[in-house]
Amino acid sequence: MPDSKITALTENTSPLTTDILPMVDDPGGTPLTQKITIANLSTVVSPFTTVRKTGLDQGKASISNALPVNQMEFSLVANTNYVFEFWVRYITAATTTGLGLFIDTPATPVGVWGVWTAIGSTGGIPVGGHFAGDNTTASISATSFSTTVDSLAYLSGIVMNGSNAGTMQLAFATEVSGSRATIRTGTCGRIIKIA
Repeated sequence: MPDSKITALTENTSPLTTDILPMVDDPGGTPLTQKITIANLSTVVSPFTTVRKTGLDQGKASISNALPVNQMEFSLVANTNYVFEFWVRYITAATTTGLGLFIDTPATPVGVWGVWTAIGSTGGIPVGGHFAGDNTTASISATSFSTTVDSLAYLSGIVMNGSNAGTMQLAFATEVSGSRATIRTGTCGRIIKIA
């Protein structure tokens, strides 16, 4: 597409974070044409907030080893504090099947604290609670709730990351072996770096 005007190009109405844009580095000094991904550009344009959304349902029928929720991972910088929020669409196979949600952080965080609320099997009455961890706990179980209809759980909290950079990940597991818990399409989360 030589000699094309940018205004004549086809618009991408659903860009991915891995898509590439052209850029000019150091235009006032020694200009150099380079490329940048939308993900890396977003750290400059909006350096404090990262948002993710799941694209597919994801189920688990085993109680061992919490399964990371697709696309619900966030990079954390060492010695930095973050606020996080997750809106989790879920369904379980039976009203006696609980859903466990976990926040996995890099090793030895200074602390992880949060609250949760969800619509459970108690006739649509919201349930809630809190969770906390210290620098020896990287996986914090948020709760146990169940429902056989499409429902919503909300988790929010603070991660005070320690000296280890790494990934914070939302994970889940069923609490009854052989009975399925499913995280639904549209589950989303965000972190905000506290400057």
